[in-house]
Amino acid sequence: MVAALSFEPSAARSAIAARAAFDRGDLEVATRFYRDALQRARRLDDAPEIARNAYNLAACRLAAFDTAEAAPLLREAR
Repeated sequence: MVAALSFEPSAARSAIAARAAFDRGDLEVATRFYRDALQRARRLDDAPEIARNAYNLAACRLAAFDTAEAAPLLREAR
């Protein structure tokens, strides 16, 4: 997964916190932070960051065996 640094600072902080949580295996916290980063990217209509955070959120959900949530996120990340 990639932590985003190129957009809104608070969104970048969320993505960095999400990555740290994912790395330590805290999928629920990572999910919460990636959702926040994704929502912020959507508000800014920042396509690269939407794709990056949708993909990373999907990875969290797949790691938690939540394929129902992961599938639309992967489509959005394309």
